[in-house]
Amino acid sequence: TLSRDYGANGDEIAALLAQQLSVPLHNREILELAAEKAGVDPLRLAELDDYRSSSVSNFIFSALTGSGCNLETYRRALFETVIELAQTDGVLVGRGAHLILSGKRTFRVRIVGSRMICAKRIAEEMGLPLDAAERKVYEINNKRHKSVENLFKDSYEHCSLNYAKNFDLIINTDRISA
Repeated sequence: TLSRDYGANGDEIAALLAQQLSVPLHNREILELAAEKAGVDPLRLAELDDYRSSSVSNFIFSALTGSGCNLETYRRALFETVIELAQTDGVLVGRGAHLILSGKRTFRVRIVGSRMICAKRIAEEMGLPLDAAERKVYEINNKRHKSVENLFKDSYEHCSLNYAKNFDLIINTDRISA
């Protein structure tokens, strides 16, 4: 599994890793498959993916997805999807896969970077002013952290992305390229 900070080159590293290992890369596909299992339109759930970070109640989640699916149903579908994808070799990116597979034989990697270095990368990549890129890095990383915590706090004692024991290897990309 590969978990990453926004701007730390985690998506690029995941793609290179999958290519070097000659295994499939599962990123956005995890969300799409879980949405289908939960009976939610994958496009609608993708829009709500970051919204999960604000402790959405089951009722609100159901109303926003336009389905009878609640947050617990989605969480169950996410667990099933990650476990199914992990039956064969591959690189699973994000969606709390490092937690879902923590009891399995899985190598869990976390890619991190300082906010300023990540912001510089995003500013260059997207043509944004540095202060806007720094805000974007902060906001996206904050949403990712809250999303994982809200989805998994009932199942795992320490589900923070900053909890080092949830990973087998943490790589800081501040001074190294993908």
